[in-house]
Amino acid sequence: MLYGSAHGVDASRHTTVSQNSPGIPGAGGAGDLFGGEVFLSDLNGDKKADLTVGAVYEDGGNGALTILPSDGTRLTTTGSRFLSPPAVGISTAGAPQLGSIMAG
Repeated sequence: MLYGSAHGVDASRHTTVSQNSPGIPGAGGAGDLFGGEVFLSDLNGDKKADLTVGAVYEDGGNGALTILPSDGTRLTTTGSRFLSPPAVGISTAGAPQLGSIMAG
């Protein structure tokens, strides 16, 4: 991830995140396509942009979402969440690929 401001992107402020990064919930797996879809939005109403990361091929194509909240300055793993299809009420029949398309 690259951070920026009203003045543009600051390449010196960057973070690399994977499913195996410390504090990221869930288990990393080769081919999960973690980060294939990403979406910034205020998920909890605190006026800070939280990051939702899709992993479309997690668990054999069932997919998953990882949510990284913002502390107002940068994204953090504190309070991060891992959501599988059953956790959000979606059946895994037919490999739903949760996280394959995100829009707001």
